[in-house]
Amino acid sequence: MKPHAAVPYVLPFAVFLALLGLGTVWPLTGVADQVVRIAVMAVVLWWVSRPVLDFRVRRWTGTTLVGVLIFVLWITPDLLFPGYRHSLLFDNPVVGSARSSLSDAVRHQPAILFLRTLRASIIVPIVEELFWRGG
Repeated sequence: MKPHAAVPYVLPFAVFLALLGLGTVWPLTGVADQVVRIAVMAVVLWWVSRPVLDFRVRRWTGTTLVGVLIFVLWITPDLLFPGYRHSLLFDNPVVGSARSSLSDAVRHQPAILFLRTLRASIIVPIVEELFWRGG
């Protein structure tokens, strides 16, 4: 039986969400948690979504400029208005407050920070792009 055409686009997102949910009921220790999440997502992306993934960049200049612009827009408010994320707009009873999902025990471990950065900068964008834009 041939899988539905949406499977390569939807399944990685579903697995990613399942891993987030499993983390609360089946917690692993710091590095093991990160390695399992990255490994599972890499296998799912390779096995299920490989036929629809295309990493060729067609417009290098525009792509780089947009990336730099987004980085500047993301970082500039922190530089211009230190502590703005703790203003009433971001820290209130309706939206809650910004806090790290990492415990104090693992927040400063280089291996965990590296693996989380890897996951946030490579795995998450691919999974989101597949799901929301269909490749």
